[in-house]
Amino acid sequence: MTATTEVPSRLTRSALAGVLLAVFVADLVVGWALGHFETPASTAVGFYGGLAVLGQALTSPGFLILAATEMVALTVLRWTSIPSALRVPLLFQAAILLLLPTSLPLTAWATWGLYGVAFAIIALFVYLLLFAYRNRQIDVPVANYLLALVGSCALLSAGLFLWSIYGFLDLLAIGVVLQVGLFAYGFLPRATPEDQPGILWQFNAFWTFRLLLSVVAAEIFLGATLDAKTWGASFLGVVPFLPLAGGPLAVVGHSLYNMLWFLAAVSISAWFLTLLGVCMGALVVPKFWTMKHREQKIRLALMMGAFAVAGVYIPSMWTSTPLLHNAALASWPVLGWGMGLRTGGPFVTSFFAGILVMYAAVGSLSVLFGRRAICSVMCGAAMMFQGTTISAMTTFNRTSYVGRMFLGSRFSTAFTVTSSLALVSLVGVSILPYLHLLNASNQTLLLPFLFYFGTLWIVMFVSIPYVGNYNCSTTGFCHWGALSMLFSRVGFMRVKAKDATICQACTTYDCAKACPVALVDMPLQLQATGEFRSAKCLGVGECIEACPYDNLYIHDVRHWVRQKFWPQRNPDRPLPMVRPTAAPAAPPAPVRAGETSSSSLAS
Repeated sequence: MTATTEVPSRLTRSALAGVLLAVFVADLVVGWALGHFETPASTAVGFYGGLAVLGQALTSPGFLILAATEMVALTVLRWTSIPSALRVPLLFQAAILLLLPTSLPLTAWATWGLYGVAFAIIALFVYLLLFAYRNRQIDVPVANYLLALVGSCALLSAGLFLWSIYGFLDLLAIGVVLQVGLFAYGFLPRATPEDQPGILWQFNAFWTFRLLLSVVAAEIFLGATLDAKTWGASFLGVVPFLPLAGGPLAVVGHSLYNMLWFLAAVSISAWFLTLLGVCMGALVVPKFWTMKHREQKIRLALMMGAFAVAGVYIPSMWTSTPLLHNAALASWPVLGWGMGLRTGGPFVTSFFAGILVMYAAVGSLSVLFGRRAICSVMCGAAMMFQGTTISAMTTFNRTSYVGRMFLGSRFSTAFTVTSSLALVSLVGVSILPYLHLLNASNQTLLLPFLFYFGTLWIVMFVSIPYVGNYNCSTTGFCHWGALSMLFSRVGFMRVKAKDATICQACTTYDCAKACPVALVDMPLQLQATGEFRSAKCLGVGECIEACPYDNLYIHDVRHWVRQKFWPQRNPDRPLPMVRPTAAPAAPPAPVRAGETSSSSLAS
């Protein structure tokens, strides 16, 4: 991606940098002066006292309002000279400073500002991720700026958490400095060599990993901040944090223990899941305009609804204390049972009936509709992996060292080992909630359970560049996926070709390239039999959308019913909702030796 800008001289760039520095220093002095009269200055003296005064000035309303206003004005004045990729992010930076909860000296703004800046950061992430989706190759300066911007937002989010919970301003002030510095970096003109190659982020695992890590880190801290603001001290009050005291090893050990507890508690909290859902759901929305088949759009709508109910609403009832204090809800067999394991409220015998119904439902849906009912619709991870930018990361299934271990429909040794370890560890983790019921005072017994079913899923999401997309399924880690896989092997679902001869003549292999779980043997099966059936197939349908000839559709129980009861209606014909809107263009027939194609003759 390139942008047309004037080639700046070193003198011009230095002059502009000097002007910006002078302007922001003046803003800082104004912020300090106004804050000096509104709030008492820090009583600390010396170096630390100076830092405290500087932190107060950087987060004061005077500095934030002036800096944000000037950032907007400067961006508008040099709009045509700024690379197009940086214009909107620069405005987002100004909005983030303006929405900080310390930007207005109002008591109510301390709360509303937190919500405002949280959703402004999420909106910025959505914009940047969609930008990456539209631009698979990004200029190096732009890529560096975007990566640094996401990282600075993560640091700013951590500062918001420390300020809202403990009143610490230091990290928040550092986040403000980084935002202003990055604005200057993006605003100042620079000359980019025309022969400098851009970053192909779909093949740059390290760059993409840092992007995902920063996005998730920011959402974790923002979610923790909003949860603490919503639920009060009870949100983290039940977490058994250890004091950072003792020798160096004890401090390090206690810090790691506290970090694991923090991640485990936040990763299943209501606000974190809400922010994650908003960000990942926004990446799914553009697919409603680009997908060709109505059936796929219906599936996406069901998937987003399932995440809202099962991924946000029900966990919020469990993790935010109302369930624990509501006897009627606590007696329900499913609510409060994370992954089918009781962790909150009293033990009830109806639990077993609820679990049996749950497993029976999973098995039945898998037989009727294949794994798409669970792994592509009902699972909360489905929406995380199917957004536009995230689905474009399927390249890492074929390029990463670990991802290549799980290619194709065959159950490799790596798959057998990882899925077996996952099931064995699940048995061990499932015992801990029961032990916790016997000894409710020992909260440590819940940590492995919460980490296993909360934090570890986030870790797998962030590790996409090194393991591949949909790695919960490709590696066999998910026990629900393993159960659905078992039933789907005797089920109805498969991918079928409308015309097998088109697949036999096709040389693009776009169906395999688009597969989110890297079933690279799909074209060979389609060419040989006219259908593709695999227990690893999730039924996401990316292969159907990617087919350049619109020649594929998903066959499931609906077609079997039509064949059984209305055989005269041609049961192998696709259902109306998957019928192509226009006749598919057939691939060119292969040219045999000694012949010349008509296109070559025309040329």
